[in-house]
Amino acid sequence: MQTGFLLSGAVLTETIFSWRGIGLAIYQAIFNRDIPLIQCGFLMLAMAFVLINFALDVFYTYFNPKIKL
Repeated sequence: MQTGFLLSGAVLTETIFSWRGIGLAIYQAIFNRDIPLIQCGFLMLAMAFVLINFALDVFYTYFNPKIKL
């Protein structure tokens, strides 16, 4: 769950420090009303969140013998 908070904090961090990244691109797309870029940016963040959580669930079941499928 912390990964999602880190990814969502990228928008704020990249905006404040003027770092180039997906957060700044989404921020600029919001103010330029670039709907396809906004959708793509949020889709990428959501997919990263889902894939990281899925990978962690797989690792937990592999390394913890108490967890059964």
